[in-house]
Amino acid sequence: MADIFQTMGMESLSASEDDYMSDVPTQTPHRKQQTAPKRQSGPPLATKADLSGMVTDLNAFFTAELAGLKMELNTLTGRIQAKEEVIQDLRAQHDAVAKQTQELVTTCSQLNARVGQLEDMARQRNIKVKGDPGLSDSRRIAAPHKDVAANCPTT
Repeated sequence: MADIFQTMGMESLSASEDDYMSDVPTQTPHRKQQTAPKRQSGPPLATKADLSGMVTDLNAFFTAELAGLKMELNTLTGRIQAKEEVIQDLRAQHDAVAKQTQELVTTCSQLNARVGQLEDMARQRNIKVKGDPGLSDSRRIAAPHKDVAANCPTT
């Protein structure tokens, strides 16, 4: 650097000034060429191979977890389908039982009406049926039929 100053006619620069100028970089980096700041301290950074290994491990872990979830989902799907089939069978049985119950209610009503008719005919003819304490007590005869009809669900 002293040679440059001598050729320029600046021989009067002292060594201390020359040392001061040595701290200045000879080329200023362009914006694209600027380097990242250096780390002060801390653990060493992971290498590309380390990161690749970690990604591989994570992929294997998530693949195993997803396989387990898929197996559980398939199991649940099978169980849900089985339950839906049972529900469908129970609905069909319920419909059949409801139809039979309605038929029984109708039959009970018809039988109750028939007992009432027979009682009326017996009263008109003064017929007493042996073994029956009396047909005039139609409530006692009709009570079981009415009880069945009252407890039958209507659909």
